[in-house]
Amino acid sequence: MVRDCSQRRDVRQRGRHLRRPAPLPEEAPSTVTTYGEQARVEHLLSIRRGTEAVAEATRLLARNPDDAEAVRLLALAHDVAGNRAEAVAWSRRAVAAAPDDHRAHVLLSRTLRGARAFQEAAEAAYEALRLAPGDASAASSYAVALSDAGHPREAEWAARRAVELSPTDPASHLNLGYVLHRVQPDAARRAYEECLRLDPANALAIQNLGALKSKSSPMEAIDKFAASLAVDPSHDIARENLSRTLNRRLWIILIITVFTVQGIGRTDTPEAGPAVAGALALGLAAAGWTWFRLPRTVRRAWLPLVLPNLAGKLRPFAVTGAGLAVSLGGCAWIELAPAGAAGPMVLVVAGVVVMAAGLVEMVFASRDHH
Repeated sequence: MVRDCSQRRDVRQRGRHLRRPAPLPEEAPSTVTTYGEQARVEHLLSIRRGTEAVAEATRLLARNPDDAEAVRLLALAHDVAGNRAEAVAWSRRAVAAAPDDHRAHVLLSRTLRGARAFQEAAEAAYEALRLAPGDASAASSYAVALSDAGHPREAEWAARRAVELSPTDPASHLNLGYVLHRVQPDAARRAYEECLRLDPANALAIQNLGALKSKSSPMEAIDKFAASLAVDPSHDIARENLSRTLNRRLWIILIITVFTVQGIGRTDTPEAGPAVAGALALGLAAAGWTWFRLPRTVRRAWLPLVLPNLAGKLRPFAVTGAGLAVSLGGCAWIELAPAGAAGPMVLVVAGVVVMAAGLVEMVFASRDHH
């Protein structure tokens, strides 16, 4: 119990002293600001807003020009933004700034793969694995780089090593599936499914499952591509694969229908009219069934998906259409030309050959990305 005023005043002064916060160190505000800016860049990268991440990372590096982590984040931001040349250049600077940081070498391997320098990417990934032999991301990076460089056996070993190092990491299973995608499709499917068990919202794994089904089950593949876009609307590879698979199916329906109608129509029999109507009805029914099976999100935005939306992807469809037009023109010429004329038949054959070349590129040469 406090008995006199002097004691009471001393207690009040000590209480005020205890309640007063200690002064922060002089460098603390700058440090907090740096951490805040770095966290914002990482957040923008996680939601794949690359252009904004580049701007934030540039400001972060301007405030901390000697910070190796800021250099690495700027390189990663350029990679997410799709600036291939800048991403490689800044990744090399990140390695120079922190040569013993395996993450910088992993990022350099990633950007070099984006620039299609696969052998150099494998060398960078090997250096990352040498620096951190127990790190799953380094092993996965080495596996993917080896796969792209054309070494499937060594790539599978590195990918399985990554799974051993981090069996609960979805990325390890995703990269294992990537490595096995073309050489062991069933094993790749199991790896993607395990990735989705660990991370049900992994858009890449959903998309890759669709790529596995794109030739054998186009409608199931379209479902997967649409589901991947529902999870990540900015997923360009899923959008491209959805466009390609849908176009392929519609073009094949169109070509079969046109040639069936053309063949039936050339027969001078009473049954030709109903047969033509039946062929047209079957073609429309096939196209309608394809449309009905599409997910609602695809039907709502069908035009950008039916029309190939990326540069260079229109060629197989244009070639097929040109061949179809030429062959139909030859068929019409046959009706007008004298009997036995060789010109119309040559035109028909040439159109069929061009159309076949377009179909081959559409179905086989333009392999789906994963």
